[in-house]
Amino acid sequence: MLATENKPANHRAGTVDVDEALREIDRRFPVRRSLVLDAGRFFHHAAFNVRTGRVGSYVHTLEFGCIGLGMANALGAAAGDPDTPILMITGDGGFMLGGLAEFNTAVRYRADVVVVVMNDRAYGAEHIQFRNKQMDPAISTFDWPDLAAVATALGGEGHSVRSMADLDAALTAVERRDRPVLIDVHLDPEAISSPYH
Repeated sequence: MLATENKPANHRAGTVDVDEALREIDRRFPVRRSLVLDAGRFFHHAAFNVRTGRVGSYVHTLEFGCIGLGMANALGAAAGDPDTPILMITGDGGFMLGGLAEFNTAVRYRADVVVVVMNDRAYGAEHIQFRNKQMDPAISTFDWPDLAAVATALGGEGHSVRSMADLDAALTAVERRDRPVLIDVHLDPEAISSPYH
């Protein structure tokens, strides 16, 4: 299935389209990169829309089939090849499970890591299952803290993206980064297709 198949046409105000955002990130991030993808509903969108760098520059974290392993793997990639920028794409649930503490580790070691959080404020795989069964998905949704502000408080540089103009500003900032960066991309959980159906 293509990433754009079976996806609602619109998304609510204050959010961006998942595929459009990922294509822009791919276009603007340095071609010489290592790519780390965490697990989550966003994964197939990232896999279709974001290229890896050279051969051997993709880090696969899904062997165990669970979310939250991306940030630790990104740190390993950064330690193994400190001259290559790391683009790590994760969901909000995975980042909150394992990424938050390790983002601080990236700051302490000044790793060249850019974290993109595809933030639908939900455990997306569960959200889509509730919707597919005509059940209330509220139990799968969360009121996370402002992840951009948290990243900045931890000593990194955080950017909140609620429009393509916000994304443009965040990616411009990435070009002059001197510390780990977190880009919190806000998505509408009702406007994301999923292979989980």
